[in-house]
Amino acid sequence: MSLGNVTESGILSWIFRANDVFTNEKYDTIYIGLSSGSVDDDGGNITNVELTGTNYGRVSKTNSTATWILATGTQPTTKYNKVPITFSTPGNDWGTATNFFISTTGVGSGNLIAHGSLFPAKPIYNGDSIEFPVSGLRISVN
Repeated sequence: MSLGNVTESGILSWIFRANDVFTNEKYDTIYIGLSSGSVDDDGGNITNVELTGTNYGRVSKTNSTATWILATGTQPTTKYNKVPITFSTPGNDWGTATNFFISTTGVGSGNLIAHGSLFPAKPIYNGDSIEFPVSGLRISVN
């Protein structure tokens, strides 16, 4: 079975709760985090793999069309950030970021919205600049 373009766009819109074709509910703020391993689909292991260190914290972003583009394209349908997602400057080494995740909470497991691998993995050292540039964080449904 294949999904139609409207359904693919609707799924991404529903996930990010912006311009949602299925419901008017949405998370007003979502949080982007970094981890040193894969996050389980239920988000239960986030606290085991999330990076830690001085100044580390998830980046909060307003969940709106000011932050995310409308879902576009086909095979895959894609949604990505319209603004940079910039983490605080590390005050010590945070470890190696191999994955990212998007959650409904700034700490703990919360509701996991999306997760994926980073390639290449990024060692994060004291004083580094860590940022997903515009269109650098892409979520796709195929």
